[in-house]
Amino acid sequence: MASDMSYPSIAAGDHKGYMEYALDQARLSPPASTKFCVGAVLVDADKNSILSTGYSLELQRDSLGNPGSTHAEQCCFIKIAQTHNIPEERIGEVLP
Repeated sequence: MASDMSYPSIAAGDHKGYMEYALDQARLSPPASTKFCVGAVLVDADKNSILSTGYSLELQRDSLGNPGSTHAEQCCFIKIAQTHNIPEERIGEVLP
């Protein structure tokens, strides 16, 4: 979906590998004393492909325009929506 992104090759069913990649994403999150650094990886299990990644505060605003409040998984969803030029509420229409 995000063709401009390069993701690592992780073996099918390697849940630990995907979790380690999510932890790598978490390390990109800006640290703060009032939050956890979280990473997320959205995977199409049937095709064993990464659809999107995200980390806490990666994107400046959530879909409602709230600054500095984006969660890791929400960043994945925002990117999917942006890739397909649809509102976040409709990502179910394009996800496997």
